[in-house]
Amino acid sequence: MYSKDAFIRPKDLIKRAFLLGLRGVAITDHNEIKGALESMELAKELDLKIIPGEEVRTTHGDLLIYNIEERVDSGMSIEETIEVARELGGTVVIPHPFDSLRREALGREAYRCVKMVDAVEVVNGRSLSRDNKKACLLAQEFNKPGIGGSDAHLLRELGRVRTFLNEDDLLQPIKIEMNRPPTFLLDIFLSFVKKIT
Repeated sequence: MYSKDAFIRPKDLIKRAFLLGLRGVAITDHNEIKGALESMELAKELDLKIIPGEEVRTTHGDLLIYNIEERVDSGMSIEETIEVARELGGTVVIPHPFDSLRREALGREAYRCVKMVDAVEVVNGRSLSRDNKKACLLAQEFNKPGIGGSDAHLLRELGRVRTFLNEDDLLQPIKIEMNRPPTFLLDIFLSFVKKIT
């Protein structure tokens, strides 16, 4: 897609999603929405639902914004980012809040902003299980829906985590499945290789 650390082209994502039997895919590139919009066009013929969005870097960490078709600028405060997201009709989710391997995770800041968001990502395909468990506890404590995401940066990661929705409503997940464990060392290596080439 259009994230600097992603290795997926929209046409390949659509083809892979179809082969995996997915009914829909949420696409949230880092600080960009072009990949989601391009994928929406490509998916029209296949009866594949694309949920367009963006993973936005705030001054304190990342937020996921789903159901938008305009880019949200990075570098704003959490509050400003949420305000812009709401103006665009977006659904705001805290991604990988306690991921111990990412500096862009909100960490303790998640407790401050959880009341302002719509949901918490409780299963992230690239996070350690203990970090996902902490995210689940956060969602439970504040009575927020929990969703899952593959966080696919490579084509083979697509569908790693599947969120089954009630009537295509992102905030009414029926269940979340993780199909394959994360492969951190390989992903870290591939990210390093991409940076030096």
